[in-house]
Amino acid sequence: RKEAGRKIRELQDLDEKILEGSPVAFVLHDTDMRVIRVSKAYQGVTGFMPEKVLGKTLHEFMPEGTQRDKIIDAIQRALEYGIQVGPADIESPIPGRYLRETILPVFGADGEVVNILSVLEDITEQKKAADALEESEARYRMLFDSIRDGVVLHGIKEDGTPERFLEVNSRFCDMIGYSRQELLKNPWERFLIGAAWDT
Repeated sequence: RKEAGRKIRELQDLDEKILEGSPVAFVLHDTDMRVIRVSKAYQGVTGFMPEKVLGKTLHEFMPEGTQRDKIIDAIQRALEYGIQVGPADIESPIPGRYLRETILPVFGADGEVVNILSVLEDITEQKKAADALEESEARYRMLFDSIRDGVVLHGIKEDGTPERFLEVNSRFCDMIGYSRQELLKNPWERFLIGAAWDT
């Protein structure tokens, strides 16, 4: 019994260290969807102080809106069906911040859902990087299509011969009478020998 008690305390201590030391935020809800535990990182990613949310439901402390409704719906599904919901990207209550939330059911000894664990990861930097890349690609596409000559970007095989189209501009499509989708779908050789194209 002493050994079992010691192991339980060790596991509890480990849980505490994970909750307090992880940069990822954890939120534990009961079956009434009330917050009963939050990790140290929770305030940093949501802006909500622990003392303001403990014992309350999302309806009571989170501003009304689609994000709140989306999270509540996900928690309800996890409770009802005992399944993981997410990960899903959501806006943080902190303006300009973005989170990735995964909602997990916690089962008791009888196999019933006894708690819901929400895991919140701050993805603001990844989102900014993805948005910047998308913007850069849009600018590249605009410049590429504005060139008056037909331009083709293709790979090179080991023997030095061209392989599948990687990119074509609008002018090139107009010149040969095929759409960009057709050109990117078909191998270079079909274009050279004038064979029928897959459409």
